[in-house]
Amino acid sequence: DRAHMSSPSLEEGVAAALAGGCTIVQLREKDASSLDFYNMALRIKKIADSYNVPLIINDRVDIALAVDAAGVHLGRSDMPVAVARRLLGESRIIGASAASPALAAEAASHGADYIGAGAVFATGTKADARPLAHATLAEVIQAAGIPVVAIGGISHSNAPLLGGIPIAGIAAASAILGAADIEAAARDLRTIFAQGRPGAVPAHSAGRGSNGSHVHNSGSEAGGGERAHSAGRGSSDGHALSAKREAGGGHGLGAGAGRVIKAVIFDLDGTLIDSMGVWERIDAEFLAKRGIAVPDGYVDAIATLGAREAAEYTIARFGLPDSADELVSEWNRMAADEYAHKVKLKPYAKEYLAKLRRGGIKLGVATCLHTELRLLVMENNGISKCFDAICNSDDVAAGKDSPDIFLRAAELLETPPENCLVFEDLPRALRSAKRAGMMAYGVLDASSAGQWEELRRVADGTIRDFRDAPTF
Repeated sequence: DRAHMSSPSLEEGVAAALAGGCTIVQLREKDASSLDFYNMALRIKKIADSYNVPLIINDRVDIALAVDAAGVHLGRSDMPVAVARRLLGESRIIGASAASPALAAEAASHGADYIGAGAVFATGTKADARPLAHATLAEVIQAAGIPVVAIGGISHSNAPLLGGIPIAGIAAASAILGAADIEAAARDLRTIFAQGRPGAVPAHSAGRGSNGSHVHNSGSEAGGGERAHSAGRGSSDGHALSAKREAGGGHGLGAGAGRVIKAVIFDLDGTLIDSMGVWERIDAEFLAKRGIAVPDGYVDAIATLGAREAAEYTIARFGLPDSADELVSEWNRMAADEYAHKVKLKPYAKEYLAKLRRGGIKLGVATCLHTELRLLVMENNGISKCFDAICNSDDVAAGKDSPDIFLRAAELLETPPENCLVFEDLPRALRSAKRAGMMAYGVLDASSAGQWEELRRVADGTIRDFRDAPTF
């Protein structure tokens, strides 16, 4: 919002915010002409694309389509969500403003992917907005059943007050763009959110020691080297994005029937392997060695921190004599043991891989799991030689918010994207696979069970285990 920024241009402000760790940009241009809005959106999208971050257009479905933005955010006086969904299709993001549980549930039922709830504090960007009671915000989250982002008047001083509420993210304008040092403001606000973040949405966000993912200017999983307790060091899945209606319940090819599938690409953590609970076990064992029971709030406090940040927090909280490097090394050794000996394949996964290979289907892996852990878990489960290609997020310098990892996997498999099927366990990665032009199937995982309905909307089909997976 150009009315609330310190930088000479909005482009410079957005670039600085992204450098500081924001993960979504929402462009608000309330007073610009259609042509000016269009041209501004093109320039901002170019910057967002360079960071592999989605651009959301406020209000204007036509502008979003014109610049090929990731989606739109709609207020109560804007186009109805259901109509926008018909116009935008199933692969784009639709956010909706809602200040009551009933409105949130209604928006979700009509195809919204996330709710912007607020204003949670008094705000200068909407003078007529009355602050939303935090008890009501909690009720909105419960009623919505999709991620809820807190918005309105959020600053570095009041953001910690949201720490006990299971929001999926925070949206800020002046607190970031109006700061003297925009990059530092974004980084600091992200840290505040991560430290106070409740445990409702940590699963698969990016993993302690992860190789990729993103941060957020309009909220959501913080990524880029973060610690995911259910997915293990290196997972990057998390963030709910689009609202694809489910086509088929897992049998057949649903909306993609008629496509010729020549290659299947698998995610690892939460999809092909069952890594649920790895970090919970590591934390419990790590603290038990020191005579400490895992206290309330500890897991939530480090759920989105990078490995070193988590180590520093742990040392400070428990007064440990260890250095941060020593803690990280110990965690790495414990994770290696888990992946080498305890983490197993999902039910019927190995049989499904064998069936695909017998049918002449090429097999690939697209993962953000650390290479060492990937090698250990694949060897542990006897699938090291099953795959024709393996692509890691390091290979494309991007997490699964971007389709690049899937496009690279298809390239390695020497298969056009339209002839590829991807299996993933969380909506953000499914959306990226679909942006790559591929079919995408959702896989139920215990850590993401709360996103099952969203998975069904995003994916071309869904499975609860690989007995239900399509054959070709």
